Amino acid sequence: MVDEKIAEFAETAREYCACLEEILGSPIDLETVRLLLAKLHTGILSVEPPRLLDDMDGVCPTAVEDEAVRKRLVGLPFDHYWNVGDSTKEQPVCAGSLVDDIVDIWCDLCEGLSLFDSGHPGAAAWDWKQSFDTHWGHHLVSAQHAIHCHLTL
Repeated sequence: MVDEKIAEFAETAREYCACLEEILGSPIDLETVRLLLAKLHTGILSVEPPRLLDDMDGVCPTAVEDEAVRKRLVGLPFDHYWNVGDSTKEQPVCAGSLVDDIVDIWCDLCEGLSLFDSGHPGAAAWDWKQSFDTHWGHHLVSAQHAIHCHLTL
């Protein structure tokens, strides 16, 4: 039986990925991205993966799929923004890319979904949580901040 929180997060991840993969649809708007990022953020915080016993890798999107998703994001009102890498340390300001943030999150979520869909929900949860802490979580909060600034300032 699949843990309810893991199943709920899988559906949120699937919704995010599906939105980006609708290549023939209209361009993605910033409000949609903003809402999906918020759902991902709150969802991953409630996931508690079991201790991973087997090291499993999911399937990452191909370069062709990556390029198709990037093309879908052309209509966003901005891409580049200024960011601080680690705001708890004195670091210089650096440039960030909203498109890269959105695509990196998508790639990490797809990898976990491939594990989930192949019958390994515990491995998927472990993968999502670990990659959130080490990779896509940084992209998520940077994108959220940039979008918030763009829409409110």
